[in-house]
Amino acid sequence: MKKSLKIQALLFTGCFAGSIFFTPLMAQETALTLTTEQQTMMGLKTSALNPVSAYPSAHYSARAMIPLNKRHQISSTVSGKVVALHHSHGEIKQGELIAEIESPEFIQMQHQLIAAVADLEVAQQELKRTQALSKSGVSSVKNLNAIRAEVTKLQAEKQQARSQLTMAGMSEKQINALMKTQSVQAERLNVVSQVTGQVYDLDVMLNQYVEKNQTLITMGETETMVFEAFVAQPFSMQLHEGQAVSLPALNKQGVIGHIHSDVDQMTQTVDVHIKVANPNGDVFRGQLTPVQFLFEQSDKPSTDQAINSHVYQVSSAAISQEGADNMVFVETEKGIESRLIDVLNVNGSEMYFTFKEPVDNSVKSIFVQGSTALKSAFAAIESEE
Repeated sequence: MKKSLKIQALLFTGCFAGSIFFTPLMAQETALTLTTEQQTMMGLKTSALNPVSAYPSAHYSARAMIPLNKRHQISSTVSGKVVALHHSHGEIKQGELIAEIESPEFIQMQHQLIAAVADLEVAQQELKRTQALSKSGVSSVKNLNAIRAEVTKLQAEKQQARSQLTMAGMSEKQINALMKTQSVQAERLNVVSQVTGQVYDLDVMLNQYVEKNQTLITMGETETMVFEAFVAQPFSMQLHEGQAVSLPALNKQGVIGHIHSDVDQMTQTVDVHIKVANPNGDVFRGQLTPVQFLFEQSDKPSTDQAINSHVYQVSSAAISQEGADNMVFVETEKGIESRLIDVLNVNGSEMYFTFKEPVDNSVKSIFVQGSTALKSAFAAIESEE
């Protein structure tokens, strides 16, 4: 039944004072009609009721780390002395010089390729001569086959020597020049970065002698970073890989890449890995930031209490409580009514909620200021009945 209330009488008879009590069920069945002037006197303000596609969880602290599958250990491919260190820490681009190693072994490898090229050229010339003699019957087939076998062997040795220099880190340009000129191209091995990332551990010193395969630096690719967050095990059951995650302090968004199945025995928390694109390199290993897991409509838990499919965002000042019930006041075609809600999250000054009962198009707006005055008004109506 629709009710009408004289607000001035309430203001001056003190119906707003003292204990305020009314039943939410009665308020849902009652519509309160107030004029614009009366709403102004009561300090009421409204806001549009708009659904949102997703809502955030509470804040969780997360720490940035380089993905486990993007960590690199840069080792020396030859033995020798470290004569220059160009990168000992910080950001590094693909192709940038890390270190220079003075290595007799590296020079010897170049000599091996030079010798293999020279021997192959001689053998190929001998093969041509023998083929010509074989056609005229001067050279035997057996001799021709032996020379062919020698050419094949020398081709394999040349390819092996070339591959060893490539694996050592010599550029294709230098190798081609070496074979063309048949002279040593570099007395120092240049160690360059194969990826763009960040150097975070230097394992050698200048003028230190290193063995083959000894670690020089450790680094990691940083174009994608992982944030590690620990959440309570029951909450982790609501998460899934691929779920969106907000990093508000960094103005970034990521996705859940992995949820560990193990639970920490002491804290009863689960480790969640969040993948975040980092093309500008503004996220650093060890950096801490708050994260919020974003829940879409399909992620919202299906319970008897949350039967409405829409999630709404509004100022947290809109919420009212009566006992264990949470409610908001809305403006409908009938007037002002209350609606019971389930609060999903309060994020600062914003609240995300669902209506316990579905709402229709008759709901025009929601009151974001003056809920206490409205509770008093409905209590006054109930006391009159």
